[in-house]
Amino acid sequence: MPGSASEPKKVSVSEAIAHIEPGDHIVIAGMAAEPLCLVQELDRQKGRLQGTTIYTSFPIGEPVYGSGEALGYFTIKTFSVGSLSGAIKSGHASYLPCHFSQVGPLFTKGFLPLDAVMVQVTPPDENGYCSFGVSVEHYPSLVEAAPLAIAEYNAKMPRTRGKSLIHESAFDFVVEYDHPLPEYRVTPPGEIDQGIAKYCARIISDGAVLQFGPGKIPSAVLMGLSRKKDLGVHSGLINDVVIDLVEAGCLTGKSKTVNPGKIVCTSAIGTQRLYDFIADNPEVEFYPASYTHSIDVLREMKNFCSLNVALQVDLLGQANSETVNGHIVNGVGGMMDFIRGARESEGGKVIFCLPSTTRGGKESRIVRHFPDKAPVTTTRADIDYIVSEFGIAEMTGRTVSERAEAICDIAGPDFREDLSSSITGF
Repeated sequence: MPGSASEPKKVSVSEAIAHIEPGDHIVIAGMAAEPLCLVQELDRQKGRLQGTTIYTSFPIGEPVYGSGEALGYFTIKTFSVGSLSGAIKSGHASYLPCHFSQVGPLFTKGFLPLDAVMVQVTPPDENGYCSFGVSVEHYPSLVEAAPLAIAEYNAKMPRTRGKSLIHESAFDFVVEYDHPLPEYRVTPPGEIDQGIAKYCARIISDGAVLQFGPGKIPSAVLMGLSRKKDLGVHSGLINDVVIDLVEAGCLTGKSKTVNPGKIVCTSAIGTQRLYDFIADNPEVEFYPASYTHSIDVLREMKNFCSLNVALQVDLLGQANSETVNGHIVNGVGGMMDFIRGARESEGGKVIFCLPSTTRGGKESRIVRHFPDKAPVTTTRADIDYIVSEFGIAEMTGRTVSERAEAICDIAGPDFREDLSSSITGF
């Protein structure tokens, strides 16, 4: 390690990136923890780094390495599409399907090469410990495993509780660059989203432990739970709406059988309001994905509710949450990790939500069969409820034909007759 045993070497950003070699395989932190200073310098040095492979996950803003003049210089592989959907569509980036719980092991167990990792953390405290802040995910294990670890110290990164700390000696080089975290704003829910939320509130009981993803439908559903009692959160990520639920008095975590009283996650994306809320907040704990997404942890949690969004549902009760018209717009992420956890949880539920139509009501999201290239993200045996703005289709304990009939009933009215006529044979 170039730095001392207790302290990494502080360098300029150009010197830090100078240690990246052409052809290296680099993991770059994503979401709101993208090390912007390091990434911008990576772009400036792209001429000598052509052919370098970048692995990332759910970048919020369009990353410079995946747009503009940088296109074609780097090989980009992402585990969660985020703002790289355009680069994927143009062939300048590739999606790597993987359960979120397995992203870290892909590198630490040697399935994928790893030469360097670049992360953003808080400056060290008086004992030399930095916090991963808004994104712990798989980065602690990758920093340990990588031959080269570069950190960007950002004083504006909130220091978070739980198991988010790493000693500064784990890094080879550090740069200092203070900047606000990127914000992730969700479009206010519309009438359809609120209709979905109304039906979800009928399924989600007091004391449920919630898991949810990004986007306006999960946010709408959470907003619709403000009259529930003693809800808990154990999720891959959290957003601004959790603050509203805490302030409403319905998110207490008192009924949680694991980490009682705590909001548990591995990342946070939202506005500055959220980043201020989680800063040194003892009620919010961040853990590595090896904990948050662990089946051994989730099976001990009673009433665990996995809340998901589908882009399409077919009459077999299968969900496509990844593609639209053959183009990848979303990843698998932690969906199946949490669904498996809900299957093992006492009182657990798996809920899938979707608007019944798209393109201004001209196309049904509920289809007889998925089109070519549309993946089955979640199988028919893994879903308890499918919810649209027209109602709830219960899957548990129903035959294939009974499921198809229930799904037809929540389709858009203009499409129900055609869908119903195709049930024969299910």
